[in-house]
Amino acid sequence: MSDMEGAIPCLDTSTTGHGHIHIVPDFGVYKDSSILTDVTVVVGTKEFKCHRSILAAASDFFKAAFTCGLREDCERKITLKAIDKNIFSTILTCMYTGEIKLTEENLPDIWRAAHMLLIAPVIKECEEFFETVLRCDNCFEFFFQVKLLCENYRCRMLDLIADNFFHLQGSSDFNRLDAEDMKYLICSDKLNLAHEDDLIESLLQWAENDPHAGSIDGTHGATSEDQCAESCVTVQTVDVASDHSKVAENVMGNPDCELNKPYQAPGPGVTRVQQLADLLECTRYCLMSRRFLGERLFCHPLIRADASKANTLDLDLDSKIVFQAFRLFITRVKFRWWYFL
Repeated sequence: MSDMEGAIPCLDTSTTGHGHIHIVPDFGVYKDSSILTDVTVVVGTKEFKCHRSILAAASDFFKAAFTCGLREDCERKITLKAIDKNIFSTILTCMYTGEIKLTEENLPDIWRAAHMLLIAPVIKECEEFFETVLRCDNCFEFFFQVKLLCENYRCRMLDLIADNFFHLQGSSDFNRLDAEDMKYLICSDKLNLAHEDDLIESLLQWAENDPHAGSIDGTHGATSEDQCAESCVTVQTVDVASDHSKVAENVMGNPDCELNKPYQAPGPGVTRVQQLADLLECTRYCLMSRRFLGERLFCHPLIRADASKANTLDLDLDSKIVFQAFRLFITRVKFRWWYFL
């Protein structure tokens, strides 16, 4: 046998006096074999045998739950109610192996779950993958599922909708936007439309499809928020590193924990008809056609439903149209004056 056969691998430290050596194997082996597990996470009907140390190292949420001195600190079984078992299985594999497979289908659910469990590397990976898959044909699908996660990405998707307004207006997904989203679109510099009449028409259709109020013919609109309620969750943005106790108050054992509750659609309050006047004020009246004003807007049932409000709207529109037209006229006169000079 040669001198090298059977020798114990050693680390050459002759130059620096110390070195780095990889000792810890792939933790996935321990996940699959359930060796030395000390906690069970119940998600739906499935139980996952886990290791507290690994969960705490990967997730600030679990770290807070296991180190705050509450019941979860000594519980052997913990229940999560707001995450799908398949999504949690994917994230759990990532905690043990550092690998995660993202697709357009699982991205929204994994993104939300990563926010719930406060796993920063997974959140970052979702954000980077989101940048590569966001398109005009799927912007609404992502918008309604991740709009609560990040304000920057909400604005990014609304800008994309505004840029493709001509193709997306009037769709069922477009009518699911709330008043705040509609106002953002109206005021966006990226709003792409052929005529101001198209924008007003879209606002009228949006108001007609109010999910919390009867439509013009007496029927109720589709409860769009209810349709996505089961797939959405309320996200708590808490800085765990600065104060674990804040997260501890919302851990899994608390029946009032917001992280354990599905998203609840807002109850009946201000209707879209009441919000319509505020949205109309953000539009450019002077660019609307006279025919559209007389035959469509002023004669629309939502505008004429209340005579006093209709008269007020007429006066407001008249005054704003005159003001905007006068401002446009002055701008053109000044331009022509300098042109002739």
